[in-house]
Amino acid sequence: MTKECCRLVHIFSCLAFMLGSVAGLAAEPQEWQAGVGSVQSFGVVVRPHYGDLYINVWPDRQTYWIGDRIRINFNVNRDCYVYIFNTDAGGTTRQIFPNYHDRNNFARGGRTYHIPDSGYELMVTGPPGQEYIHAVAVSARYRFLDSYHNLRRSAPFPMQPHGAEGLMRKLNEQRTDAQKRGETGLAESQEYRGQELRLVIPPPPPPPPP
Repeated sequence: MTKECCRLVHIFSCLAFMLGSVAGLAAEPQEWQAGVGSVQSFGVVVRPHYGDLYINVWPDRQTYWIGDRIRINFNVNRDCYVYIFNTDAGGTTRQIFPNYHDRNNFARGGRTYHIPDSGYELMVTGPPGQEYIHAVAVSARYRFLDSYHNLRRSAPFPMQPHGAEGLMRKLNEQRTDAQKRGETGLAESQEYRGQELRLVIPPPPPPPPP
């Protein structure tokens, strides 16, 4: 065998070894560990679909003046349906999400949303004092919650006197009835009421002296 033939045999042997190594890596994938230098460094975000349902809600700031625009942010750990209520300083509670301008309240786990999204604005109208925001995440879109989706142009943010508490009470009542009937779908569902957000609305500043 000539030197040239020996060189070609050596090259083919190296290529076969390299291909075998690549095939071995493909057959036995490595388990990535979270941390510096792992898959997170490549920007891969795994959407969570496990654990108990929860929701995080936060405003763009804590103090607003009357007439200010407000943005509410939220995210959830699992796919679900989100309901958000606002109680002003006068004690009036309204459903601000979903609303007439933003009807789709389905949220994907691991994503951050905000309202208003587009086409409308949320503005602080007073009276001065403290306002409260509550959010509820529900694992499924139940028909007995249709009243929270009955949205009209004349009342884009409908009044809900019982707010988040009323929605949770309705869910618990329906779950109890489902358990009595032996139905597992609703009986094993999940919902979660988010933390209470308190917003400060100070009184307008006094007029300047003449």
